[in-house]
Amino acid sequence: MAELTKASTKGQVVIPQDIREALGILPGDQLQVERVGELVVLKKVALGSLKDELRGGKQ
Repeated sequence: MAELTKASTKGQVVIPQDIREALGILPGDQLQVERVGELVVLKKVALGSLKDELRGGKQ
Protein backbone atom coordinates (compact mmCIF):
# COMPACT_ATOMS: atom_id res chain seq x y z
CA MET A 1 0.00 0.00 0.00
CA ALA A 2 1.33 3.42 -0.89
CA GLU A 3 1.48 6.06 1.85
CA LEU A 4 2.33 9.74 1.80
CA THR A 5 5.12 11.39 3.76
CA LYS A 6 6.92 14.68 3.22
CA ALA A 7 10.49 15.85 3.33
CA SER A 8 11.65 18.20 6.09
CA THR A 9 13.76 21.28 5.38
CA LYS A 10 16.79 19.02 6.04
CA GLY A 11 15.62 16.47 3.45
CA GLN A 12 14.59 13.95 6.11
CA VAL A 13 11.58 11.69 5.56
CA VAL A 14 9.69 9.39 7.89
CA ILE A 15 9.20 5.78 6.81
CA PRO A 16 5.70 4.85 8.00
CA GLN A 17 5.62 2.54 11.03
CA ASP A 18 3.81 -0.34 9.31
CA ILE A 19 6.44 -0.40 6.55
CA ARG A 20 9.33 -0.24 9.07
CA GLU A 21 7.80 -3.10 11.04
CA ALA A 22 7.14 -5.23 7.95
CA LEU A 23 10.76 -4.81 6.81
CA GLY A 24 12.32 -5.05 10.26
CA ILE A 25 13.87 -1.57 10.08
CA LEU A 26 15.07 -0.54 13.53
CA PRO A 27 16.57 2.72 14.84
CA GLY A 28 20.22 2.91 13.80
CA ASP A 29 19.87 0.51 10.86
CA GLN A 30 21.82 1.48 7.75
CA LEU A 31 19.82 2.13 4.57
CA GLN A 32 21.23 2.36 1.07
CA VAL A 33 19.66 5.15 -1.01
CA GLU A 34 19.61 4.86 -4.80
CA ARG A 35 17.96 6.83 -7.58
CA VAL A 36 16.29 4.68 -10.24
CA GLY A 37 14.84 7.03 -12.83
CA GLU A 38 12.25 9.09 -10.99
CA LEU A 39 12.20 6.69 -8.01
CA VAL A 40 14.13 6.83 -4.75
CA VAL A 41 14.86 3.30 -3.52
CA LEU A 42 15.80 2.57 0.10
CA LYS A 43 17.35 -0.78 0.94
CA LYS A 44 18.16 -2.08 4.42
CA VAL A 45 21.71 -3.43 4.43
CA ALA A 46 24.28 -4.63 6.92
CA LEU A 47 27.14 -2.15 7.33
CA GLY A 48 29.73 -4.62 6.00
CA SER A 49 27.58 -5.36 2.94
CA LEU A 50 27.22 -1.66 2.15
CA LYS A 51 30.98 -1.08 2.32
CA ASP A 52 31.55 -4.07 0.02
CA GLU A 53 28.92 -2.87 -2.45
CA LEU A 54 30.31 0.66 -2.55
CA ARG A 55 33.76 -0.79 -3.29
CA GLY A 56 32.36 -2.81 -6.17
CA GLY A 57 31.87 -6.16 -4.48
CA LYS A 58 33.85 -8.36 -2.16
CA GLN A 59 37.53 -8.57 -2.90
